[in-house]
Amino acid sequence: MRQIHIPAADERKVGAGVKRYQAFQQTRKQLALVSKEELELLSQLEVELLEPYPPDNPLPAPKRRGRRSHGSDDSSA
Repeated sequence: MRQIHIPAADERKVGAGVKRYQAFQQTRKQLALVSKEELELLSQLEVELLEPYPPDNPLPAPKRRGRRSHGSDDSSA
């Protein structure tokens, strides 16, 4: 981290800016987690909404649908 001298007259303004930036970064991090959870829930909903066909002998479910996530353990793709 780079340190610089802040004039006394600007300390309050710079401090407020630092707090705003930190709050923004924290909110951004939380939003990313919520978005990941939303995608996981949507994937679960998709599986639940799919009806097996044919009903008496359904085809196997696809291994993966949509884009591959960064944390995927699937090394075949």
